[in-house]
Amino acid sequence: MTRSTAIRYARDYFDSGAFQADLARRVAIPTESGRPESVPVLRRYLEHEMAPAVERLGAAHQIVDNPVAGHGPFLVAHRHEANRLPTVLTYGHADVVPGDAGRWRPGLDPWRLIVEGDRWYGRGSADNKGQHTINLAALEHVLRARNGRLGFNRPDC
Repeated sequence: MTRSTAIRYARDYFDSGAFQADLARRVAIPTESGRPESVPVLRRYLEHEMAPAVERLGAAHQIVDNPVAGHGPFLVAHRHEANRLPTVLTYGHADVVPGDAGRWRPGLDPWRLIVEGDRWYGRGSADNKGQHTINLAALEHVLRARNGRLGFNRPDC
């Protein structure tokens, strides 16, 4: 019963447009890698997008400065249900390759999610903001379907 319920919740999330809205909001944040001037933007992305998402999952978290100067910080989160349960590790990165707005074809913008048929364009829509959005939403829907329990512990990096 909970599997089909979680799938229904996920389908409703997608069909309602909430998935697209979440992804569009994340794509709009220019978290470019390899640019020291982007470090404050990366930190804000973690503070304002990723931290609230892991908090909704019941995870404790912290943002840790990168020991390599000029590189973005890390968000480390952990959700613990019980000592006897296995731990599942997930990973994602907050940065995306540079936007290079001038290299996109007319009508596209790296910092705006554009949907054309079954194709979605925007920097990070697949790597890695799309992955964040899908994984976090899936966990949120499973938690909802299972009355707040995943059945495993989860550290996030």
